[in-house]
Amino acid sequence: MPPNKPQGNTTPFFVTTYERIVISFNDLITAITDSQRDTIANNFTAIAVMPLGAGPMFMNKHPEIHNHIRDFVVGLKIAEETQYEPTVYLLETRYNHTHKTVTDALQAYAKPWSLILTGVGLNIKDYLLWFQTFAIAKDLVFSFVPYDQSLQSWVITDIGADPALKLVVPGIETKMIVEVKTKLWKDDNFRWIVDNILGQEGVEGSACERVAIATSSLTIQYIAELGDSNGKKCETFQLRGKPITADTRLHAEWLSAIRLVVRTQCRFNGYAKFNVVRTVQFCHARKADTHPTELCPSLHIEHWSDQNEAATTFPEFPAELPDDDIHLPSIDEMLRSMDPRPYTPGEFKGLDKDNLRLRLVYVHNKPQGAQGKLDSIQQELQAAKSGLETLTARDQKMLLGLQCAMCLETYASPRM
Repeated sequence: MPPNKPQGNTTPFFVTTYERIVISFNDLITAITDSQRDTIANNFTAIAVMPLGAGPMFMNKHPEIHNHIRDFVVGLKIAEETQYEPTVYLLETRYNHTHKTVTDALQAYAKPWSLILTGVGLNIKDYLLWFQTFAIAKDLVFSFVPYDQSLQSWVITDIGADPALKLVVPGIETKMIVEVKTKLWKDDNFRWIVDNILGQEGVEGSACERVAIATSSLTIQYIAELGDSNGKKCETFQLRGKPITADTRLHAEWLSAIRLVVRTQCRFNGYAKFNVVRTVQFCHARKADTHPTELCPSLHIEHWSDQNEAATTFPEFPAELPDDDIHLPSIDEMLRSMDPRPYTPGEFKGLDKDNLRLRLVYVHNKPQGAQGKLDSIQQELQAAKSGLETLTARDQKMLLGLQCAMCLETYASPRM
């Protein structure tokens, strides 16, 4: 509980309960400009402000929302050791999923809709993050979320089923989590990955004990029956679990191993496998990241434009990208975005990003066995470690994503 509270009795409060909001750092900054990312990185007072129901209609209705939030923060009158001047910034020009600027009209479909609060003292920052959600009017509710780079999502994957199959019954979550854990415990690849990761984390015990620890936090929760614009329904569940490492690459391997087991081994019954739903998709006509494998559900969210409006207003913008069974951009997609020149070993001496891209492409196309290809990829990334540290966060993410995609396609892709 923050030690400093508002002074006086002029600040209105509402007796109600709001769900605590947790949003990862990457999700908070994914659609903002580089200049504002620098502002966040260099200002320890920065906090994200998430208005409830924010979208194009909301922002048009409340063009002064940033001033209202600033006045609210100042009006709390929380004592600080030094004087502070709160400022709330609206987001500048956004980027789409290819990191290209988009038109002002198309920004209506970017996400998330957040504002940036800076210039607050430690006492008021602690207070805002502790209580998190505040209502200053019946249609003005907003939450304060920290920019926490150490935070990782507990979401592993979404699992879907056709309601017509009658596979979803009350209490099915318990049966599903038993099925998932049983198949994970028996999977040698998952056991090896968990044993390796937790060993590096300093967790003592045998491989079996480490697997038990890694799966102890797994839960399955029913989300909703989602429907797309064509009327197709999908009962959707979400598999969640506490991350076992802060290393981005190892975390991706852990997630991929679980998703592979769920998709290929887990069953509702002897005839029906679990249908893994994509958890990552670049779809600017939606707020939710829950998409059935073959279709994009149109969630009916108040103050949010749906697919019909998106298709009518921007017919040239794709409603969704091609399916990706491994939850990462495919090898072909990533290679098409890179330099097509042939690569010869020793041709390049530096460790710039273009050189590294070419080296990875060369390794991927090199005729060798699966284990040899994986070892070569690991060696290239290790050799370029110092070079990676000089790249932007986006380029690091792209290269690590390429590495993961190569490893997964080598071992697990049904297209092999």
